[in-house]
Amino acid sequence: MVYDSPFYLELVLGLGKPVLFRAFGSHSRQEPEQVKALLRSPLVRRATAGTGDLALALGIPLVGCPFPELSPAEPEIPPRAVHSPSNRKLKGTQTIERLAERAGWELEIVEDVTHAQVLARKHGCSLVIDQFGDPPHPDGIGVSAIEAMALGLPAIGRASGEVQRMYRELECPVVLVDSEEEFLSQLHRLHDDEERRELGEEGRAWVRSFHDGATRAREDLAALESA
Repeated sequence: MVYDSPFYLELVLGLGKPVLFRAFGSHSRQEPEQVKALLRSPLVRRATAGTGDLALALGIPLVGCPFPELSPAEPEIPPRAVHSPSNRKLKGTQTIERLAERAGWELEIVEDVTHAQVLARKHGCSLVIDQFGDPPHPDGIGVSAIEAMALGLPAIGRASGEVQRMYRELECPVVLVDSEEEFLSQLHRLHDDEERRELGEEGRAWVRSFHDGATRAREDLAALESA
């Protein structure tokens, strides 16, 4: 398994050994055609993606990645939303701030801290807002939303219709929208404590199932054995 950057994939292929490839981040979006060309190498024995947008962009199957289950969160009162952008422009942070304010949400932007600190701030929130950037990036849910679901928290983000259909087929309970109007409507709906609780429970169950590390490891081992 290699990091999903074209540079690292090319480097690993140069070693002449069988490769397991899994895309689970923004890096492979930067050069999708180059990544797709490299994935055609006979050395690549298994190529999957951990998010639906990358699966579609690279033309590879969507298979959940190993993801640790986190202890359930106990949200603070009054409700607070958290947004932890890796890149403000790409994640649409400015738009998220504006829409969260319109919908009456207290929003905390968490950045320039350790991953443990990001998780700690999410642990006490009521809602995680993943991303709302301009298409085609981002399009779907990333690590931030999956972390939220592992914590038993509802998560919301932007995705095109095609990506939304993929996640519906997987019965993923993340809230996906494709316009500012939809985003505002869902933010208003998520003021309801019971709505958030139900979504949080469904998300936690989905992460247990779709991102089960033991299942993913068995699939990877089978791919290696067949090589």
